[in-house]
Parts: sequence; C-alpha cells; structure tokens
Amino acid sequence: MPNIFKSLILAYALSACCAASGQTLLAVDYGVVADGVTDDGPAITAMLDAAKVITEPVILLFPSNQNIYVKNLPERYVFPFYGVTNYSLDGGGSTFLLDSYVRFLDLTNSHDVNIYRLKVDFLPLPFVDGLVVNKSPAEGWIEVDVPTGDVDRVLGTPTFEDGEQAFFSMLWNEGTYGRVSIHYWTTNTVLGSGPGKVKVYTNSDFNDFDSINTGVTQISIPVPGIAHRYGPGPCFAIENNKNVMMEDVELWSAPWFGFTILCNEGNLTFKRVNVRPKPASGRLLSVWRDGFHVKGNRSSLLWEDCVFTAMGDDAFNISTHSRRVKTILSPTNIIIEAKYPLNPIPWTINDIASAVDPDTLCLLGSSVVTRIEYLTYFPPQAPLLEIELDHPIPNLKVGDTIWQPISTNPDTILRRCNIEMSCRMQSPVTLDNCDITALLWFYGEEVEGAFPSNVKINNCRLRRGRGNAIYGVVFAGMPKTSSADNVPPRAIHDISLILNDIYGGFIMQGVENILMKGNRFLEIGAPTTISDNYNLNYENGDIIGKYTFNDTGAGTFEQRYEIAMAPTSVENGVGLSTLGTNTTTQLDFAGFNNVPGTAYDGYGFGGNYGDQVMFFYRAESGYESAWDKSDTSSAVQPLHFTVSADAGFMVRIESITVDPGQNGTPTIYAFQEAGTARGDDFVSSTGGVVNLNAPVNIETGTSKTFTIYLNSGNFNSTHQFDNIAVNGYVIPEPCLFIIFYLLSGNLIQRIKFRM
Repeated sequence: MPNIFKSLILAYALSACCAASGQTLLAVDYGVVADGVTDDGPAITAMLDAAKVITEPVILLFPSNQNIYVKNLPERYVFPFYGVTNYSLDGGGSTFLLDSYVRFLDLTNSHDVNIYRLKVDFLPLPFVDGLVVNKSPAEGWIEVDVPTGDVDRVLGTPTFEDGEQAFFSMLWNEGTYGRVSIHYWTTNTVLGSGPGKVKVYTNSDFNDFDSINTGVTQISIPVPGIAHRYGPGPCFAIENNKNVMMEDVELWSAPWFGFTILCNEGNLTFKRVNVRPKPASGRLLSVWRDGFHVKGNRSSLLWEDCVFTAMGDDAFNISTHSRRVKTILSPTNIIIEAKYPLNPIPWTINDIASAVDPDTLCLLGSSVVTRIEYLTYFPPQAPLLEIELDHPIPNLKVGDTIWQPISTNPDTILRRCNIEMSCRMQSPVTLDNCDITALLWFYGEEVEGAFPSNVKINNCRLRRGRGNAIYGVVFAGMPKTSSADNVPPRAIHDISLILNDIYGGFIMQGVENILMKGNRFLEIGAPTTISDNYNLNYENGDIIGKYTFNDTGAGTFEQRYEIAMAPTSVENGVGLSTLGTNTTTQLDFAGFNNVPGTAYDGYGFGGNYGDQVMFFYRAESGYESAWDKSDTSSAVQPLHFTVSADAGFMVRIESITVDPGQNGTPTIYAFQEAGTARGDDFVSSTGGVVNLNAPVNIETGTSKTFTIYLNSGNFNSTHQFDNIAVNGYVIPEPCLFIIFYLLSGNLIQRIKFRM
C-alpha cells in the first residue's frame, strides 16, 4: 500500500475518534484521490449514492489536509443534501477546489446536519487582482498591471449568460482604519500599453475617478464567464432546514454569493466560519457578492468567533421579504402581495402580522393571522395571499408594509466576530464583543424589511470603513419634518448600545426607546446626530461617553467623563457637536447617590445638548461648609476644578455657565487659570455666564486647573440650589450646574472639583 494511503487511513482513524456516532463512509473507499489535480467529482457522487440507502446517522469522512478537486457532477452542487437527516460532513481539514461551474453545498428541507473541518476555494479564481498604473476619466478607463499569465483571463465583456448579474470590478484603497472599496462598473477589458497590462473600461455611472490613485489603488477584475454568475446559486445554500451546525469552515472565493440562509427553523450555529481571502495568498477579494445573505428565518442564529472580509458586497444582509397591502376587503380581511417576486417568505396561521406606514415609518399595530388563502401559486414566484386577522390594525391602508415578525430572524447573535465589510441590518440582532470596520446600517425599506428592533450592541469596536467614508453606525429612522410626522410608535425601536468604542460618524434618528450607556466616541471631527427620537435614556448620565464619579480623598471630588465631541457643522474650522430635539428624554442618576467615603453624596451627569457638555454637583449635607471661604473680605466664593485632555485629544473651553436654578441668585465674578491674577482670561458678567476673552485650550496629554469665583448673594441658605430642571427632569436637591462649551472633537478625560 502506498505511503500516502497509509497516511490517509491514519487520518481517518484519528478523525473517527471525534466523529458523531453513526455509519462512517470513507471518501477514499469510493475513489477520492485528493491530489488537487484528479477530478474527484464522480467519486464523491458515488459516496453520496451509498449514503442514500443508509437509515442510521451518516458520517462522510474525507482525507486529512489534502486538496480535493471537483469538476464533473450530475448536478451543479458537490453536496446536494435534499431532505437528509442526521448527516455529518467532516472535511478533515482538506481544501475543496471547485470548478467555476459548480458550487459546494445545497442543504434543503433537512434537519440535524453538521458540517465541519473544511475549506472551499475556486480553480480557476473568478477574479484577477492588479495595480492601477494609469487612468483616463475622459475616455472612461484605467490601466492595470496584472500577472502576465492572467491577462487573457480578464479580456472581454460581460456574457449575460448563466444568470450573470451586475458586472463590476472592485477598487481598493487604504482607509483610516482598514482597506475600503468602491464598485467600478466594468463594460470591457482589453489589452493595455504593454506586457502584463490591461485597460478596464467603465460606464457613465462611475464618476469617482478622483478616488483612484495610480501606483496606489488596487483592483479586483471580474473574469468574464465566471464572475457574477448566479449559476445554480450561492456557494452554500441553506434553506428550509431545522438544526444545522457548521464549525471550522473557510470560504476563500466564490463567483457570486457566499452563503444564503433562508427560512430555517430550530438552531443554526456557525463557529469559526470565515469568509475571507485565502490567508497568506495576498488576494484582495473573497466572494463577489454578500458573505451571508440571511432572510426570513424563524431559527435561532449564532455566529461566533468568525471573520468576514473583502466581499464584493455586504458581509451581512439580515432581513426578510415584506409584503404590501394590495386590497382591503374588510377591516380584518386583506390581500397582500410580495414586493420582491422571488424567495417568498412563508406566512403561517396563528402568528402575528405587523404593519408600518412606509411614508412615516409609524408602526400601525399588530394582529394575529387566523386564515391564509393562496390566490396565486407559481413557484418560485411569491404567491398572492388573502389573509384574515383576528382584529383590525388601526389606520391600515393600501400600500402599507406588512410582515410576520416571527420570520425576521428574531433571535440572531454575532459574538466575537471580526467584520470588515458593510452590514445591512433590518432585523433584531445582538452584537457582542465584535470588531466591525465598516458601515453598520440599521434601516428598513419596502422591498426587504422588516425594521430593526430589539437591537443590542455591547462591548464592540465600531469603525467607519467599507460602505461609507464618514459614518460607522447609522440608525436610519424617519426624520421629523413637521409636527404630524414621526409620531410614535416607531418602526425602529428598542435599541441598546452599551460600552462601545465608536470611530466615525454616528446617526440615531427617528427611533423609539433607546438606551445608551458607557459608549465612547473617539474620532475627532466625526459627525454625530441624535435627533427626532422618543424615550431616549442616558443611563447614569451617559449619552456619548464613559462616566464615573469617585472620591479621591483629601477633600477632592473627581468626576471622570470621557467624551469625544463630534461636529455636524463647521465654523471657522471648528466643529460643533449636536444633540437634536428628542422627546421624553430620561436622565437616570441612579448609581451616583451615596458615594462611599465622601461628604458630598453627589449626583453626576454628563450629556451633550447642542454644543454643551454639562456637569452637576449636588451636596445633601453641609453644602456651604464645602466652600473655601478664605476670602472673607467679600461675598466672593471660589470653586476649583481641573480639566485633563487624553493623549490625542484637545479640550477647548469658550464659556462657562453656573446656573443656580430657581431659588439662587449668585453670579460669576471671575474665571481664571490657577496661579494667575484674578481677572485674567475672563470677562465678568452677570447672570452666571463667563465669556472668555480668548478660548482656553488644554492641549493633548496635559491638564489645567481653573477657579470660578461666585458672587454668593444670599448663598448661605442650605437649600439655595434646589429644584433645577434640565430638559424637563427636575433634580429636587441642592445642586450646582456647570456647563462647558466645548469644541473641536474633544475628549474630557477628567474633571476634578475641589469645594
């Protein structure tokens, strides 16, 4: 027996020790050679034919860490698993090299299937990578250096065969936080000016030649006749199954979509399933379209410890296919039609239907479906349905969007995943401890839908990148344009962001029920818009920042509030941060009462209103004893504080307000930097506002200590500073309210008050 087969048998034995119970079929017994050259398609077909007659669980076991080339098959999928039960496919760590005509797995109407320990790549690849060396915007072409042996592969035009779809190349540039890409619509590729050069022509839809830097910008060029072809479908098609487990799977290239996950039930789990270029290959692209296209599932979905990068489209599209109200026969009897004609999402009796007005994104209500009648049925087209509701949905009209929430992937978790391509989210989802360098876009639209709700984003690093050059996170509800618009309940609702680091622009608009806690917005100059929302909860005083309140001893009370201000407008080169008009804003001060070891027992809050950052200080006992009355010759009382700027950030103070609330009358007498003569760096005024002669800058990595002198007036009353109202929230205790006007993408690391 040749040594190679001895090694294979040993590998089988080791693998079988870890395999599930059942009958094991060894691929080598059916003629699999696994040399990366021989076509193993017929041998795999024989193996699957043998598995069909087995009634007990089946384990399909392949050689360990080999290359398995597949070209000829009776169908276009290597593993057509239709209606199978208790199947396990163990690739042994081998790489399946697929001819461009075939795809890997079609798993349909099956249950309890395990796929693990395998890699998938295409031979030949559906793309060629190169470097842009010349461009002519006027003539609509770029010239590209490619490997000499690949020149002939990319020549030609789109073929419009085998379901070929939008034909584009991908341009790649290095961005602030990682590689970013642009679609370059490709009409023809011809020979260039010399060996190893090709000219790639585009159409009038491409108008971004300024982003192409010759000698720097790279490109992935589609191979005509291979790339962008629907063919039989995605590389992995997983549809109408129950309970699927996939572990240690790599997908390194594909002509079209990587995975489609449609209409499944039970539990679908993906652990260490990566869609990325082959490691150490130097490739720019992985799959030509979406990594994971996830629609209409009722199952619990989990991705854990996965990597998704370098797709030609989104890393994730998690959504469903909504329907449109076509006819209202009665308040409880309606006809609904699919907005997208294919891949229909099944409707079921006794499940809830929800509806939204697509013009205002107002959630109209829900009702239970009690009857379904198919008025048309022409698969694969989506049928026209007549449904009966157990009670009317208020204000429902023709044209409104309707769906069943049970079919919107309602239990979806991404945990410890690294994602470097854009994510389109129209479903409930939990992101836990993920690194995302791309646009994270939560929205709803009429064709797919439904609308994201019950979204939880915890302990993630969120950076702008692929998908949008400015914004990293967008919750795109409807902006309010009049008093009649944007009324609750909202289609996008129940959103929680806790302890995330955000680098890039941020939008939260037209959303209902928001909790933001401990988030850090860390990119200087990144625009932030939080507006037109309902029930916006800044728990523990947090809206954009990480806030703690500590006693440092020796009469020093330290407020630590990390916040990066972000501009929405620019005035004289300095950006202003904004927090727009929101309704029913809650300021939750829990956790700042009864601070151990202090005499001050203080509340704390840091928030962002317009271009303001506010800090509260409250003392329940002995308020006046906390003040330094060393200047006994007058009624002027000093308040000392220190501001520190973190590395990479600058604090800029232009004015300060001390607001005594309803009952106090003290005004600011002076504001000065410690150690300077009274009267420096300020302009005295009444009404509690100091406008500085010149802005005070605290440079990166430094700190400054300041003193505010208050003309106390009748300040000696213990309850002088009670009943301060902020945005409708009344603080029924003595309180000093200080507002810092900050500009220029700042980070306040530490504020110290010494009373």
